[in-house]
Amino acid sequence: MKKDILLYHIIYILFLNLSFSQNIHLKLKGTDSVSESFLSKISFKKSFEDLKSLQNEIDNIKKEALNLGYFNSHFPSKTKTNDSSYLQRATLNFRYKKITINYNNVQISDSELNNILDESSEINVNNFTTHTKQLKNNLNNIIKHLSNKGKVFSNIQLNNIRINTKKVSADLFMEISETNYITNIKIKGYEKFPKKFIKHYLRIKKQKTLNLKDLEEKSEGVNNLLFASELKKPEILFTKDSTIIYLYLKKQKSNSFEGYLGFSTNEQSSKLELNGNINLQLINNLNSGEELHLKYQSTENEQKHTNIKLKLPYLFNSPFSLEGELDIFKKDSSFTNNTQAIHTNYTISRNIKTGIGLEFNSSNSLIKNATNSEDFKRKGYAFSFEHRKPNKQNNLFPYKTKTTLKLTLATRKTALQKTPQQNIFISSEYIFKLNKKNSFFLKSENYYLFSKTTLENELHYIGGINSIRGLTENSIPSSQYSIINSEYRIELNKTLYTHTVIDYAITKNNTNNDFDNIFGFGIGFGLRTNNNLLRFIFANSKIKKEQIKFSDSKIHLSLSTKF
Repeated sequence: MKKDILLYHIIYILFLNLSFSQNIHLKLKGTDSVSESFLSKISFKKSFEDLKSLQNEIDNIKKEALNLGYFNSHFPSKTKTNDSSYLQRATLNFRYKKITINYNNVQISDSELNNILDESSEINVNNFTTHTKQLKNNLNNIIKHLSNKGKVFSNIQLNNIRINTKKVSADLFMEISETNYITNIKIKGYEKFPKKFIKHYLRIKKQKTLNLKDLEEKSEGVNNLLFASELKKPEILFTKDSTIIYLYLKKQKSNSFEGYLGFSTNEQSSKLELNGNINLQLINNLNSGEELHLKYQSTENEQKHTNIKLKLPYLFNSPFSLEGELDIFKKDSSFTNNTQAIHTNYTISRNIKTGIGLEFNSSNSLIKNATNSEDFKRKGYAFSFEHRKPNKQNNLFPYKTKTTLKLTLATRKTALQKTPQQNIFISSEYIFKLNKKNSFFLKSENYYLFSKTTLENELHYIGGINSIRGLTENSIPSSQYSIINSEYRIELNKTLYTHTVIDYAITKNNTNNDFDNIFGFGIGFGLRTNNNLLRFIFANSKIKKEQIKFSDSKIHLSLSTKF
């Protein structure tokens, strides 16, 4: 008996729960074909937990009709059809295609409205006329405009809607809030993110007017840094007397080690020869955005090249950065060049910087009585410009575009004379995205040395994986050159791509007035695994009218890793 009573109570409780948890349903019905057509096209919620949420949905439908120009629509009270269903009838009547809105030109000017409203709107000093289908967007854009001026709690609405047979007009009521200023900026996620980058790189500063759109765009600029990324859009905490910005950032692996290997066949011995290159980059290990670059290169023609660069961004929380460089180049037993440089850079924007600097160069000829090589010292003043835009959406290709321009005005001093000189270096590269998997990479690099006389030990050496593929590393001495590198790239998946190699260069050696036209061609691929990138290039080259020999082909192998 007790078991039967217990079972009865359980069934009764379940029945009550089902009864109370039953949803309320809404059905819409138009009183004519126009109304029925409108209701069938809009999307609305049909099931609700209570009458309040159902009524809110009906109010939203009324607003939707109003926004589309049905200002004379009629929605009678909803009727209950059964215990869980309600019917809402609607008569939309005439649809007005345009509405004239009067506004207070002290609160917002006609010039502001010209930048806010859609192009079809007719704007006058005290009113504007807009298509009703654009009304909602235009009103929202006015709100966004006020928010971007720091007046984030402003409200607007249409009052005194006046309707006649052909026209409809209304008054724009604007409740404009006080201007909000940024009082504090806090970092979440990567708390040790260098604060000077917030001020000078992102350009988010305290006591500045809060602009929501501008804030989101600036915060997204973190993704252009190699050592950090944005976790999510910034959030804002408003209190009675403060506006606090929260940036959500993540520290990225930015240190890298890259090794190159080059394989070629010696023309005399027919033996395989090996040359190599090591490139180490240490970035932001002290959480100050600093960069240390170490590069060492050894080639098969007995050249050794060492380069060290140190970059210190935004010194003393200023927009100026400092860059120091030491470069040592030794060519077999012919000569040794030593260069020291110091540059000061100014950040114009997050992708653009310009700078000035001093460069000191000395060269020691190791061959006595050399024909066109002698000891010299050079002092120069350098002016630079750099633009780069990272390609954070693609792990295979880190930069979308890069441009570097450098002009150096120098004086070379030998034992017998002083010679004024000018150096110009221009490099630009760009990735043309053809579709999701295909792209075209194009790079142009140009160097010019203008001097009354040119010495053998001040020439630039080009050739190899980073200049003309298919040539031995640093095998072409030049006082002037123009190089074009191109690749047609096919991304097979997110980690693997293959590409063509087509390079062309024009070089000039002023010491012997020798001109060369050089072609490089081949194929290659790149493979990314976790934090590693493997690059393989098989290429050959043709200089002047020389015949192409398969045995002269070069294999360029590069492996880089991030840590």
